[in-house]
Amino acid sequence: MEGEIITLREIQASGSRDDGRMRALEKELGEMATDYQQLTRETVEMEKEREKLEGLIDSLRDKMDELEVQLSDERVRWLGVRSPGGTPELGSVARETTSTMVLRNEFKKMMRETRAEGVKLLRVSTMS
Repeated sequence: MEGEIITLREIQASGSRDDGRMRALEKELGEMATDYQQLTRETVEMEKEREKLEGLIDSLRDKMDELEVQLSDERVRWLGVRSPGGTPELGSVARETTSTMVLRNEFKKMMRETRAEGVKLLRVSTMS
């Protein structure tokens, strides 16, 4: 009989140790779940912020491309107005010959096309 009592006390002691360990593991699991939820929320917020910033970058890149086109057009427009080392002549634009105007317009067109191709290639390479 005393052997059975000792055995029962040992079983009861090991059960209480297991209960304590189980509570500790449940607490740890709860903390891990809370941390995981917090990390998931932060990841979603970071992803939204990244998408917003990428949109801003794209709009600024488009604006920069537009300004580069305008700058190039302006440079070409002033190409024949000023001679190297000289002063700009008043009314020289009005006296341009038709062939010069045609060449200037063709050059502008060619530069726009070249720039557009370069921008497309740049975007393709940055998205890859």
